Amino acid sequence: MNSVLYTILNLIEIIGIILIFWGVLGFQFKKEIMNVICYIVIVALAIVGELSFHGFIYGALYITPLAICFSHMLIFSELKPGITFLAYTALISIRKLFTGLVMLMFNVVFGDNVSQGILISDIVGHLLFLIGVCIACVVFYHKRNKIHEELLKKDQLMYFFLGLVFMVLFMDIYSKSVNPSVLLVNGWETFVKGTVGVFILCLIILSFILERQKQKLEKLNQLNKKCMEEQTRQYVFLNSKQQEINKFRHDNTAHMRTLRYLVEEGNTEKVRDYMSQLVQKEQTTKYIDTGNIIGDAIINQYWSLSQENDIEFKIMGRFADTTVSETDLCIILTNIISNAYEATTQCSDLRQIEIELTNYKNRQFIKVSNTTKNKIEIEKGLLNVKQSSKDDYQNHGLGISNVIDAVERNYGTIEWSSRVEKENNYVQVTVMVTNVENQ
Repeated sequence: MNSVLYTILNLIEIIGIILIFWGVLGFQFKKEIMNVICYIVIVALAIVGELSFHGFIYGALYITPLAICFSHMLIFSELKPGITFLAYTALISIRKLFTGLVMLMFNVVFGDNVSQGILISDIVGHLLFLIGVCIACVVFYHKRNKIHEELLKKDQLMYFFLGLVFMVLFMDIYSKSVNPSVLLVNGWETFVKGTVGVFILCLIILSFILERQKQKLEKLNQLNKKCMEEQTRQYVFLNSKQQEINKFRHDNTAHMRTLRYLVEEGNTEKVRDYMSQLVQKEQTTKYIDTGNIIGDAIINQYWSLSQENDIEFKIMGRFADTTVSETDLCIILTNIISNAYEATTQCSDLRQIEIELTNYKNRQFIKVSNTTKNKIEIEKGLLNVKQSSKDDYQNHGLGISNVIDAVERNYGTIEWSSRVEKENNYVQVTVMVTNVENQ
Protein backbone atom coordinates (compact mmCIF):
# COMPACT_ATOMS: atom_id res chain seq x y z
CA MET A 1 0.00 0.00 0.00
CA ASN A 2 2.82 2.41 0.89
CA SER A 3 4.49 1.71 -2.46
CA VAL A 4 1.33 2.72 -4.32
CA LEU A 5 1.00 5.91 -2.25
CA TYR A 6 4.64 6.90 -2.77
CA THR A 7 4.22 6.31 -6.51
CA ILE A 8 1.20 8.63 -6.50
CA LEU A 9 3.17 11.23 -4.53
CA ASN A 10 6.00 11.06 -7.07
CA LEU A 11 3.52 11.52 -9.90
CA ILE A 12 1.98 14.55 -8.16
CA GLU A 13 5.46 16.02 -7.81
CA ILE A 14 6.23 15.37 -11.50
CA ILE A 15 2.91 16.89 -12.61
CA GLY A 16 3.69 20.00 -10.55
CA ILE A 17 7.14 20.32 -12.13
CA ILE A 18 5.70 19.91 -15.66
CA LEU A 19 3.10 22.60 -14.92
CA ILE A 20 5.80 24.98 -13.69
CA PHE A 21 7.98 24.47 -16.78
CA TRP A 22 4.99 25.05 -19.09
CA GLY A 23 2.65 27.42 -17.27
CA VAL A 24 5.14 29.68 -15.43
CA LEU A 25 8.52 29.39 -17.17
CA GLY A 26 7.02 29.34 -20.68
CA PHE A 27 8.73 26.26 -22.15
CA GLN A 28 6.87 24.54 -25.00
CA PHE A 29 6.37 20.79 -25.36
CA LYS A 30 8.29 18.93 -28.04
CA LYS A 31 6.21 17.18 -30.68
CA GLU A 32 8.37 14.07 -31.05
CA ILE A 33 6.51 10.99 -29.73
CA MET A 34 9.76 9.09 -29.14
CA ASN A 35 10.91 11.77 -26.67
CA VAL A 36 7.69 11.35 -24.69
CA ILE A 37 8.10 7.57 -24.62
CA CYS A 38 11.71 7.86 -23.40
CA TYR A 39 10.60 10.34 -20.73
CA ILE A 40 7.89 7.99 -19.44
CA VAL A 41 10.33 5.05 -19.35
CA ILE A 42 12.98 7.04 -17.43
CA VAL A 43 10.44 8.38 -14.93
CA ALA A 44 8.99 4.89 -14.38
CA LEU A 45 12.43 3.37 -13.79
CA ALA A 46 13.36 6.27 -11.49
CA ILE A 47 10.22 5.80 -9.38
CA VAL A 48 10.85 2.05 -9.11
CA GLY A 49 14.45 2.77 -8.12
CA GLU A 50 13.40 5.30 -5.51
CA LEU A 51 10.93 2.87 -3.96
CA SER A 52 13.61 0.18 -3.90
CA PHE A 53 16.20 2.40 -2.19
CA HIS A 54 13.91 4.68 -0.18
CA GLY A 55 15.67 5.58 3.06
CA PHE A 56 19.14 4.93 1.59
CA ILE A 57 20.34 8.45 0.85
CA TYR A 58 17.06 9.18 -0.95
CA GLY A 59 17.34 6.68 -3.74
CA ALA A 60 20.89 5.51 -4.35
CA LEU A 61 22.87 8.73 -3.91
CA TYR A 62 20.15 10.89 -5.52
CA ILE A 63 20.47 9.14 -8.88
CA THR A 64 16.71 8.60 -9.13
CA PRO A 65 15.57 12.19 -8.38
CA LEU A 66 18.28 13.57 -10.68
CA ALA A 67 17.12 11.21 -13.44
CA ILE A 68 13.58 12.55 -13.03
CA CYS A 69 14.96 16.10 -12.98
CA PHE A 70 16.94 16.01 -16.24
CA SER A 71 14.46 13.78 -18.07
CA HIS A 72 12.24 16.85 -18.51
CA MET A 73 14.69 18.08 -21.15
CA LEU A 74 13.33 15.30 -23.37
CA ILE A 75 9.82 16.77 -23.53
CA PHE A 76 10.47 20.54 -23.41
CA SER A 77 12.17 22.48 -26.20
CA GLU A 78 14.94 24.98 -25.31
CA LEU A 79 15.12 23.61 -21.76
CA LYS A 80 18.73 23.87 -20.54
CA PRO A 81 20.36 21.66 -17.85
CA GLY A 82 21.03 24.59 -15.49
CA ILE A 83 17.44 25.84 -15.59
CA THR A 84 16.15 22.28 -15.18
CA PHE A 85 18.33 21.61 -12.14
CA LEU A 86 17.49 24.89 -10.39
CA ALA A 87 13.75 24.68 -11.04
CA TYR A 88 13.54 21.08 -9.87
CA THR A 89 15.52 21.55 -6.66
CA ALA A 90 13.75 24.84 -5.83
CA LEU A 91 10.35 23.18 -6.23
CA ILE A 92 11.42 20.32 -3.94
CA SER A 93 12.28 22.91 -1.29
CA ILE A 94 8.86 24.52 -1.65
CA ARG A 95 7.18 21.11 -1.37
CA LYS A 96 9.19 20.42 1.78
CA LEU A 97 7.92 23.66 3.29
CA PHE A 98 4.34 22.42 2.89
CA THR A 99 5.18 18.92 4.14
CA GLY A 100 7.04 20.21 7.20
CA LEU A 101 4.21 22.57 8.09
CA VAL A 102 1.69 19.73 7.91
CA MET A 103 3.94 17.50 10.06
CA LEU A 104 3.97 20.14 12.77
CA MET A 105 0.19 20.45 12.62
CA PHE A 106 -0.36 16.67 12.70
CA ASN A 107 2.11 16.05 15.55
CA VAL A 108 -0.69 16.28 18.14
CA VAL A 109 -3.23 14.40 16.04
CA PHE A 110 -1.22 11.22 15.43
CA GLY A 111 0.73 11.08 18.68
CA ASP A 112 2.52 7.71 18.87
CA ASN A 113 1.64 6.66 15.28
CA VAL A 114 4.77 8.22 13.73
CA SER A 115 4.78 6.26 10.44
CA GLN A 116 1.17 7.12 9.66
CA GLY A 117 1.81 10.76 10.62
CA ILE A 118 4.74 11.06 8.21
CA LEU A 119 2.76 9.35 5.41
CA ILE A 120 -0.33 11.56 5.82
CA SER A 121 1.88 14.64 6.09
CA ASP A 122 3.55 13.69 2.81
CA ILE A 123 0.18 13.26 1.10
CA VAL A 124 -1.26 16.56 2.31
CA GLY A 125 2.04 18.37 1.68
CA HIS A 126 2.12 17.14 -1.92
CA LEU A 127 -1.50 18.15 -2.50
CA LEU A 128 -0.86 21.64 -1.11
CA PHE A 129 2.22 21.84 -3.33
CA LEU A 130 0.15 20.94 -6.42
CA ILE A 131 -2.51 23.51 -5.51
CA GLY A 132 0.21 26.15 -5.11
CA VAL A 133 1.65 25.24 -8.51
CA CYS A 134 -1.78 25.57 -10.16
CA ILE A 135 -2.25 29.00 -8.57
CA ALA A 136 1.20 30.06 -9.82
CA CYS A 137 0.29 28.92 -13.36
CA VAL A 138 -2.88 31.04 -13.31
CA VAL A 139 -1.05 34.11 -11.97
CA PHE A 140 1.97 33.97 -14.28
CA TYR A 141 0.48 32.38 -17.42
CA HIS A 142 0.25 35.63 -19.41
CA LYS A 143 3.77 36.64 -18.35
CA ARG A 144 5.39 33.28 -19.07
CA ASN A 145 6.84 34.29 -22.45
CA LYS A 146 8.75 37.21 -20.91
CA ILE A 147 9.89 35.00 -18.00
CA HIS A 148 11.06 32.43 -20.57
CA GLU A 149 13.11 35.05 -22.48
CA GLU A 150 14.75 36.33 -19.29
CA LEU A 151 15.67 32.80 -18.09
CA LEU A 152 17.49 31.98 -21.33
CA LYS A 153 19.64 35.12 -21.04
CA LYS A 154 21.32 34.05 -17.76
CA ASP A 155 24.47 31.98 -17.28
CA GLN A 156 23.73 28.24 -16.91
CA LEU A 157 26.60 27.78 -14.41
CA MET A 158 24.87 30.21 -12.06
CA TYR A 159 21.72 28.07 -12.25
CA PHE A 160 23.74 24.94 -11.43
CA PHE A 161 25.32 26.61 -8.39
CA LEU A 162 21.95 27.78 -7.04
CA GLY A 163 20.52 24.32 -7.73
CA LEU A 164 23.25 22.74 -5.59
CA VAL A 165 22.29 25.05 -2.73
CA PHE A 166 18.69 23.84 -2.92
CA MET A 167 19.82 20.22 -3.28
CA VAL A 168 21.71 20.41 0.02
CA LEU A 169 18.50 21.60 1.67
CA PHE A 170 16.43 18.54 0.74
CA MET A 171 19.18 15.97 1.60
CA ASP A 172 17.64 14.20 4.57
CA ILE A 173 16.61 10.74 5.79
CA TYR A 174 13.52 10.38 7.93
CA SER A 175 14.16 8.52 11.16
CA LYS A 176 12.64 5.05 11.49
CA SER A 177 12.33 5.42 15.28
CA VAL A 178 8.91 5.00 16.92
CA ASN A 179 9.66 7.77 19.41
CA PRO A 180 6.61 10.06 19.49
CA SER A 181 8.87 13.11 19.24
CA VAL A 182 10.21 11.96 15.85
CA LEU A 183 7.26 13.47 13.96
CA LEU A 184 7.85 16.80 15.66
CA VAL A 185 11.61 16.70 15.01
CA ASN A 186 11.17 15.69 11.37
CA GLY A 187 8.48 18.31 10.97
CA TRP A 188 10.67 21.11 12.30
CA GLU A 189 13.69 19.97 10.27
CA THR A 190 11.66 19.74 7.05
CA PHE A 191 9.83 23.00 7.69
CA VAL A 192 13.04 24.92 8.45
CA LYS A 193 14.82 23.57 5.36
CA GLY A 194 11.79 24.34 3.22
CA THR A 195 11.55 27.85 4.66
CA VAL A 196 15.23 28.52 4.00
CA GLY A 197 14.78 27.21 0.44
CA VAL A 198 11.78 29.47 -0.18
CA PHE A 199 13.68 32.42 1.30
CA ILE A 200 16.63 31.79 -1.03
CA LEU A 201 14.21 31.41 -3.96
CA CYS A 202 12.63 34.76 -3.06
CA LEU A 203 16.08 36.36 -3.01
CA ILE A 204 16.82 34.90 -6.46
CA ILE A 205 13.51 36.16 -7.85
CA LEU A 206 14.10 39.57 -6.24
CA SER A 207 17.57 39.80 -7.79
CA PHE A 208 16.10 38.95 -11.20
CA ILE A 209 13.40 41.60 -10.76
CA LEU A 210 15.94 44.25 -9.70
CA GLU A 211 18.19 43.42 -12.64
CA ARG A 212 15.19 43.57 -14.97
CA GLN A 213 14.20 46.96 -13.53
CA LYS A 214 17.75 48.20 -14.02
CA GLN A 215 17.67 47.10 -17.66
CA LYS A 216 14.28 48.80 -18.12
CA LEU A 217 15.58 52.05 -16.64
CA GLU A 218 18.67 51.95 -18.87
CA LYS A 219 16.50 51.30 -21.93
CA LEU A 220 14.08 54.06 -20.90
CA ASN A 221 16.99 56.45 -20.47
CA GLN A 222 18.24 55.64 -23.98
CA LEU A 223 14.75 56.02 -25.42
CA ASN A 224 14.23 59.36 -23.64
CA LYS A 225 17.54 60.53 -25.07
CA LYS A 226 16.41 59.49 -28.53
CA CYS A 227 13.10 61.29 -28.04
CA MET A 228 14.96 64.47 -27.05
CA GLU A 229 17.12 64.15 -30.15
CA GLU A 230 13.96 63.87 -32.27
CA GLN A 231 12.56 67.01 -30.65
CA THR A 232 15.84 68.86 -31.19
CA ARG A 233 15.80 67.76 -34.83
CA GLN A 234 12.24 69.05 -35.06
CA TYR A 235 13.24 72.49 -33.74
CA VAL A 236 16.12 72.67 -36.23
CA PHE A 237 13.79 71.56 -39.01
CA LEU A 238 11.17 74.15 -38.05
CA ASN A 239 13.80 76.86 -37.96
CA SER A 240 15.07 75.97 -41.44
CA LYS A 241 11.50 75.82 -42.78
CA GLN A 242 10.73 79.22 -41.27
CA GLN A 243 13.80 80.71 -42.95
CA GLU A 244 12.74 79.23 -46.30
CA ILE A 245 9.22 80.61 -45.88
CA ASN A 246 10.59 84.06 -45.03
CA LYS A 247 12.82 83.97 -48.11
CA PHE A 248 9.88 82.85 -50.27
CA ARG A 249 7.66 85.63 -48.93
CA HIS A 250 10.46 88.18 -49.35
CA ASP A 251 10.84 87.21 -53.01
CA ASN A 252 7.09 86.88 -53.61
CA THR A 253 6.68 90.46 -54.93
CA ALA A 254 9.56 90.02 -57.36
CA HIS A 255 8.05 86.74 -58.58
CA MET A 256 4.69 88.39 -59.22
CA ARG A 257 6.37 91.18 -61.18
CA THR A 258 8.26 88.69 -63.30
CA LEU A 259 5.11 86.71 -64.04
CA ARG A 260 3.25 89.89 -64.95
CA TYR A 261 6.03 90.85 -67.36
CA LEU A 262 6.02 87.40 -68.98
CA VAL A 263 2.23 87.48 -69.36
CA GLU A 264 2.36 90.91 -70.95
CA GLU A 265 5.01 89.62 -73.34
CA GLY A 266 2.65 86.79 -74.23
CA ASN A 267 5.36 84.20 -73.60
CA THR A 268 3.10 81.37 -72.38
CA GLU A 269 5.85 78.74 -72.39
CA LYS A 270 8.08 80.79 -70.10
CA VAL A 271 5.12 81.53 -67.80
CA ARG A 272 4.46 77.80 -67.52
CA ASP A 273 8.14 77.02 -66.76
CA TYR A 274 8.39 79.83 -64.23
CA MET A 275 5.20 78.67 -62.44
CA SER A 276 6.54 75.11 -62.35
CA GLN A 277 9.74 76.34 -60.67
CA LEU A 278 7.71 78.29 -58.10
CA VAL A 279 5.60 75.23 -57.30
CA GLN A 280 8.77 73.15 -56.79
CA LYS A 281 10.23 75.84 -54.56
CA GLU A 282 6.97 76.01 -52.60
CA GLN A 283 7.21 72.26 -51.99
CA THR A 284 10.50 72.77 -50.12
CA THR A 285 8.70 75.05 -47.64
CA LYS A 286 5.89 72.55 -47.03
CA TYR A 287 5.30 71.54 -43.43
CA ILE A 288 3.08 68.61 -42.37
CA ASP A 289 1.03 69.34 -39.26
CA THR A 290 -0.05 66.08 -37.57
CA GLY A 291 -1.42 67.65 -34.40
CA ASN A 292 1.39 66.19 -32.30
CA ILE A 293 4.92 67.56 -31.88
CA ILE A 294 6.56 64.10 -31.94
CA GLY A 295 4.49 63.13 -34.96
CA ASP A 296 5.49 66.40 -36.66
CA ALA A 297 9.17 65.79 -35.99
CA ILE A 298 9.33 62.23 -37.29
CA ILE A 299 6.90 62.46 -40.20
CA ASN A 300 8.35 65.73 -41.55
CA GLN A 301 11.84 64.24 -41.31
CA TYR A 302 10.92 61.21 -43.44
CA TRP A 303 8.76 63.32 -45.77
CA SER A 304 11.84 65.43 -46.57
CA LEU A 305 14.01 62.33 -47.04
CA SER A 306 11.37 60.82 -49.33
CA GLN A 307 11.30 63.96 -51.50
CA GLU A 308 15.08 63.79 -51.86
CA ASN A 309 14.98 60.10 -52.87
CA ASP A 310 12.03 60.19 -55.26
CA ILE A 311 9.64 58.32 -52.92
CA GLU A 312 5.92 59.04 -53.08
CA PHE A 313 4.96 60.00 -49.52
CA LYS A 314 1.27 60.30 -48.59
CA ILE A 315 -0.25 61.10 -45.22
CA MET A 316 -3.89 61.27 -44.23
CA GLY A 317 -5.47 62.28 -40.92
CA ARG A 318 -4.17 63.77 -37.68
CA PHE A 319 -3.42 62.70 -34.14
CA ALA A 320 -6.13 63.24 -31.55
CA ASP A 321 -5.30 64.29 -28.00
CA THR A 322 -3.63 61.27 -26.45
CA THR A 323 -2.16 60.16 -23.13
CA VAL A 324 0.49 58.05 -24.88
CA SER A 325 3.84 59.34 -23.62
CA GLU A 326 6.13 61.19 -26.00
CA THR A 327 8.77 58.50 -25.46
CA ASP A 328 6.43 55.64 -26.43
CA LEU A 329 5.05 57.55 -29.42
CA CYS A 330 8.62 58.31 -30.51
CA ILE A 331 9.53 54.61 -30.27
CA ILE A 332 6.49 53.53 -32.30
CA LEU A 333 6.68 56.13 -35.05
CA THR A 334 10.47 56.16 -35.44
CA ASN A 335 10.72 52.40 -35.87
CA ILE A 336 7.74 51.71 -38.12
CA ILE A 337 8.31 54.74 -40.39
CA SER A 338 12.08 54.29 -40.63
CA ASN A 339 11.54 50.60 -41.47
CA ALA A 340 9.05 51.62 -44.17
CA TYR A 341 11.47 54.22 -45.57
CA GLU A 342 14.47 51.86 -45.67
CA ALA A 343 12.41 49.08 -47.28
CA THR A 344 11.09 51.49 -49.92
CA THR A 345 14.57 52.72 -50.86
CA GLN A 346 15.37 49.14 -51.92
CA CYS A 347 12.60 49.20 -54.56
CA SER A 348 13.59 49.86 -58.16
CA ASP A 349 10.09 50.46 -59.58
CA LEU A 350 7.23 51.85 -57.50
CA ARG A 351 8.45 53.56 -54.31
CA GLN A 352 5.60 54.52 -52.05
CA ILE A 353 4.86 55.19 -48.38
CA GLU A 354 1.35 55.84 -47.08
CA ILE A 355 0.53 56.87 -43.51
CA GLU A 356 -3.02 56.99 -42.17
CA LEU A 357 -3.89 58.47 -38.77
CA THR A 358 -7.40 57.87 -37.45
CA ASN A 359 -9.07 57.77 -34.05
CA TYR A 360 -12.23 56.28 -32.65
CA LYS A 361 -13.46 57.01 -29.13
CA ASN A 362 -10.43 56.41 -26.87
CA ARG A 363 -8.29 54.67 -29.50
CA GLN A 364 -5.66 56.07 -31.82
CA PHE A 365 -4.88 54.09 -34.97
CA ILE A 366 -1.62 54.42 -36.93
CA LYS A 367 -1.38 52.61 -40.24
CA VAL A 368 1.82 52.61 -42.33
CA SER A 369 1.94 50.91 -45.73
CA ASN A 370 4.93 50.75 -48.08
CA THR A 371 6.26 48.95 -51.12
CA THR A 372 8.97 46.33 -50.69
CA LYS A 373 11.52 44.76 -52.99
CA ASN A 374 10.48 41.21 -52.11
CA LYS A 375 7.38 39.62 -50.65
CA ILE A 376 7.50 39.71 -46.86
CA GLU A 377 6.38 36.69 -44.84
CA ILE A 378 4.12 37.43 -41.89
CA GLU A 379 3.82 34.86 -39.11
CA LYS A 380 0.66 35.19 -36.99
CA GLY A 381 0.52 38.93 -37.60
CA LEU A 382 4.20 39.45 -36.70
CA LEU A 383 7.01 40.49 -39.03
CA ASN A 384 9.76 37.95 -39.73
CA VAL A 385 12.76 40.18 -38.91
CA LYS A 386 15.20 37.79 -40.62
CA GLN A 387 13.68 38.96 -43.91
CA SER A 388 14.53 42.56 -43.05
CA SER A 389 16.25 44.66 -45.71
CA LYS A 390 18.63 45.82 -43.00
CA ASP A 391 21.99 44.06 -42.72
CA ASP A 392 21.79 44.03 -38.91
CA TYR A 393 18.44 42.24 -38.66
CA GLN A 394 19.14 41.50 -34.98
CA ASN A 395 19.06 45.22 -34.16
CA HIS A 396 16.02 45.51 -36.39
CA GLY A 397 14.40 42.80 -34.30
CA LEU A 398 15.30 44.75 -31.15
CA GLY A 399 13.56 47.81 -32.61
CA ILE A 400 10.45 45.74 -33.35
CA SER A 401 10.55 44.38 -29.80
CA ASN A 402 10.70 47.95 -28.43
CA VAL A 403 7.66 48.88 -30.54
CA ILE A 404 5.68 45.88 -29.25
CA ASP A 405 6.59 46.75 -25.65
CA ALA A 406 5.54 50.40 -26.16
CA VAL A 407 2.22 49.33 -27.71
CA GLU A 408 1.52 46.90 -24.85
CA ARG A 409 2.27 49.59 -22.27
CA ASN A 410 -0.53 51.62 -23.82
CA TYR A 411 -3.05 48.76 -23.88
CA GLY A 412 -2.82 48.46 -27.63
CA THR A 413 -2.25 45.99 -30.43
CA ILE A 414 0.08 45.79 -33.41
CA GLU A 415 -0.29 43.66 -36.53
CA TRP A 416 1.64 43.27 -39.78
CA SER A 417 0.17 42.15 -43.10
CA SER A 418 1.42 41.85 -46.67
CA ARG A 419 -0.22 41.94 -50.09
CA VAL A 420 0.55 42.09 -53.81
CA GLU A 421 -1.05 44.76 -56.03
CA LYS A 422 -0.29 45.04 -59.75
CA GLU A 423 2.90 43.00 -59.29
CA ASN A 424 4.08 45.32 -56.49
CA ASN A 425 4.76 43.95 -53.02
CA TYR A 426 3.36 45.83 -50.03
CA VAL A 427 3.76 45.45 -46.29
CA GLN A 428 1.48 47.18 -43.82
CA VAL A 429 1.65 47.65 -40.06
CA THR A 430 -1.41 48.70 -38.06
CA VAL A 431 -0.96 50.03 -34.53
CA MET A 432 -3.72 50.74 -32.03
CA VAL A 433 -3.01 52.50 -28.75
CA THR A 434 -5.48 53.48 -26.06
CA ASN A 435 -6.07 56.76 -24.27
CA VAL A 436 -6.33 55.36 -20.73
CA GLU A 437 -7.83 58.52 -19.21
CA ASN A 438 -10.98 57.98 -21.25
CA GLN A 439 -11.46 54.36 -20.26
